Amino acid sequence: MAYNFKEIEERLQKAWEEESLYAPNVESNKKKLYLLVEFPYPSGAGLHMGHMRSYTAMDVIARKKRAEGYEVLFPIGWDAFGLPAENYAIKTGIHPSITTRANIDTFRRQLKACGFSFDWSREVDTTDPNFYRWSQWIFLKLYEKGLAYKKMMPVNWCPKDKCVLANEEVMDGKCDRCGTEVTKKDKEQWMLAITKYAERLHKDLDDTAYLDKIKIQQRNWIGLSEGSEIRFQLITQTSQTKADLADKYAFDVFTTRADTLFGCTYCVLAPEHVLVSELLETGVIVNTKEVSLYRDEAKKKLDIERSAEGKEKTGVKLEGVMAINPINCEEVPVFIADYVLPQYGTGAIMAVPAHDARDYEFAEKYKINIRKVINSSDEYNDGTLIDSGEFSGLTSEEARKKITTKVGGKIVTKSKLRDWVFARQRYWGEPIPIVYDKDGVMHPVAETEFPITLPQVEKYEPTDNGESPLAQVTDWVNVHGFLNEEKHFVTVPGFESISYNQNEPLDVNIGPHGDKYQSNAPIVERSNVACIIKHPTEKKYLIAKWKQVDWSGFVTGGVESGSTAEDTARAEVAEETGYTNIAKVEVKDFSSHGLFYHVVKRQNRFAHYRLAVVTLADLTRTAASEEEQAIADFVWVDEEDVEKNLSRFDMVSLWQFYKTGTFDKEKSASVQAFRRETDTMPQWAGSSWYFMRYIDPHNDKAIGDKDLLAKWLPVDWYNGGMEHTTLHLLYSRFWYKFLFDIGLAPTSEPYFKRTSQGMILASDGSKMSKSVGNTVNPDELVAEFGADVVRTYEMFIGPFDQAVAWDSKAIVGVKRFLDKVETLAGKVAGEKDLEVLTHQTIKSVGEGVESMSFNTCVSTLMIWVNEYEKVGIDKNNFKVFLKLLSPFAPFLTDHLWRNLEEKESVHSAPWPKFDESKLVSDAVTITMQVAGKLRGTVMVARDADEAVVLIEVKKLEAYQKYSEGKDPKKIIFVKNKIINFIF
Repeated sequence: MAYNFKEIEERLQKAWEEESLYAPNVESNKKKLYLLVEFPYPSGAGLHMGHMRSYTAMDVIARKKRAEGYEVLFPIGWDAFGLPAENYAIKTGIHPSITTRANIDTFRRQLKACGFSFDWSREVDTTDPNFYRWSQWIFLKLYEKGLAYKKMMPVNWCPKDKCVLANEEVMDGKCDRCGTEVTKKDKEQWMLAITKYAERLHKDLDDTAYLDKIKIQQRNWIGLSEGSEIRFQLITQTSQTKADLADKYAFDVFTTRADTLFGCTYCVLAPEHVLVSELLETGVIVNTKEVSLYRDEAKKKLDIERSAEGKEKTGVKLEGVMAINPINCEEVPVFIADYVLPQYGTGAIMAVPAHDARDYEFAEKYKINIRKVINSSDEYNDGTLIDSGEFSGLTSEEARKKITTKVGGKIVTKSKLRDWVFARQRYWGEPIPIVYDKDGVMHPVAETEFPITLPQVEKYEPTDNGESPLAQVTDWVNVHGFLNEEKHFVTVPGFESISYNQNEPLDVNIGPHGDKYQSNAPIVERSNVACIIKHPTEKKYLIAKWKQVDWSGFVTGGVESGSTAEDTARAEVAEETGYTNIAKVEVKDFSSHGLFYHVVKRQNRFAHYRLAVVTLADLTRTAASEEEQAIADFVWVDEEDVEKNLSRFDMVSLWQFYKTGTFDKEKSASVQAFRRETDTMPQWAGSSWYFMRYIDPHNDKAIGDKDLLAKWLPVDWYNGGMEHTTLHLLYSRFWYKFLFDIGLAPTSEPYFKRTSQGMILASDGSKMSKSVGNTVNPDELVAEFGADVVRTYEMFIGPFDQAVAWDSKAIVGVKRFLDKVETLAGKVAGEKDLEVLTHQTIKSVGEGVESMSFNTCVSTLMIWVNEYEKVGIDKNNFKVFLKLLSPFAPFLTDHLWRNLEEKESVHSAPWPKFDESKLVSDAVTITMQVAGKLRGTVMVARDADEAVVLIEVKKLEAYQKYSEGKDPKKIIFVKNKIINFIF
């Protein structure tokens, strides 16, 4: 009979949360283990089977390791900025802040329903300002070190998504998100100089335990190669001698084959090469029109199209100039050709058609001399130099350095890696903390102004002209202020009159999702340090200083009615904001003169909410005493003084001016307008360092406590999809290495071990897709079978690292297995102990979890149940079995464990240990097959011969059934393993 999984799962979910079963003590002295899964994009589609497979696997490992005595950190969060969330919002017409929150709530519910042992107290959300303020801080540090810079460049442009794409986001010339053909567009872009870390990113892979295929992907993308940098000089038609223009016109080439320099018969520059522009501007090139037209056409092509294998080579000769081969002073023609890219190497090549396939194809087409200078079995490989002057007879390896030295070149290491295109012209992302003065000079925003929050807008769709939607939000873009001595920027809010009601609270606050807690309020404006409120009847303003509150812990609770000032205030806050479930309200009670100051924290949310509520009824009163006035931090100011000086002073200056009575006219004259950067950061900004925030997620003073970071980093084991093992991993390693360099990260690599799961395919082997209608909904499966069945099937379906097809029939088999376990629990008694089988199972399951051979673990447990079902099971062995099964089926096993009158959860019990001496038995189990199919088993003495086994097999009811009284035509016997009958 099937067990009531719904009741069990709901009850135990609640019990686990109440017991804080999975929250680690991060300051514990136990051996630590930091397990990490890629945190999901909370899309409207909800959890998918790929999430299930990855998360279940790491959950199995986490549960086993806790049982083995490790202090396990296993957190979860939301990668909620970026195109996936924004595109979903655009599709539905609902603001991304709303859809993101709703999607997160859905994901959280689904993950809890699946029984994953995440530590929910460490949940992070990249759209929370208390998270992304640190992304902005890291960006400023990169900017200060010269690793973040802006550059005009041709970029990949998706006409549908209306945003710039990195090269990595273009697949086969199409946007990897929407499939639209990508075009080129000249645009000034923020870049991160990841290339400066190329050699370290390549070399430090040696210190990791990544899968070999992941290391190969990383190294192939970085593309390090050692070669020679050699200078070629140009000579023009007007040159008197070959040396005339040596210093004026020259270019460098990078080559890994300096040994072929005698075979260079022409050179090629990328169409975008700066020297080409210079030659055109000075009139040195004769065929100006032809060259200019070719350059314009090349700009329209994508890099992947220009460098594609098999693409016909095209180019234009630069008439009027020749290059001088530095090894033999021979004049060679110079071409521009789009198969040479400006960002690879030096944007120029020495072409050796006899020993390079691309160069050969080009030389054949344009009738250029082909000269062989290497004698080898394959003309494209190393060999012995010929027709190379004094270097003839040397091997290629010997000649490379000697020829480089001869021509005054240098040995250098180059990388295929390009700097990271970092800007996005989209709304839903972290604002970049840079402002521009009237001359367009960039200035970093002061750290005291962090976080730079997104404005609440009605229109967030991408623009047709490629500018960010934020560029249209003039009130947010245009700010006033000054640069103080520390070069920090401070904002000055403007303000406007709006209607108000005498009994309405005056209230403004911008929350992490742009929430505005305001209802027909009179004038209130705020910076990070103060707000300004206009008196309803008199010509004066109230300057109120905001209080920053540090939350030391998470408090749950609800709004309750009552007669105390705090109860009344909480009720008012709930009514005003619409949030009836408030965790805590801190109240400064100045009711004697009608002023309340509230700090609100919503239940289940970890952002700091600040809400000022000032009733109008007593605004005309003065403070009862100077002491009250100081406590309240309110200052009344004449309207004329405020309006005269507000445009020239930031809030800090204004506050100080009216507290001290001093006015700095010289500083006033230096005030000017600034414009915010309107591009936002790409999604991978937050996902490049989120694992650090998990360690100390509520720290308002730093990314994390240094001691805690030093203890828990690097991440011990990181699992995710193979699609993220190149770029996400590369960017994350880069950010982390930078933080290591400035003393904030304790190690040079963020992750010690990186593994990946295979995809879950549709039943026909095709990729699951909503558009095709072949997806499997985890919610529906959990509702039909229960979380334990879905989890166990995901682990049983096939080898974890391989793609597998979904099989609806097989999941029913897993359900029968767990039903059998529940039935076996009712038969626990002091019966036969299959000691050897038990110890073998402990060993097999333990080793299988460590090697991620989860399917064999489940198979082993199925065999265990089948054998004990025959002979009955005692309580101790059943407890061992429940512990081994508990990482896969956490709900059922905990339910059955507690039914055995155990005081603690099965998930708090230690992992079983096997005895080496009990792994081998004098008895073995022989499988009985008919035509190759399993029909039964018998236990016989080890090394029993066929006759003995046959006697035992014939006693089986299954043998009688399938033999139908006939003698077998053929018997296949394998000692200690099988006996197979063909009737």
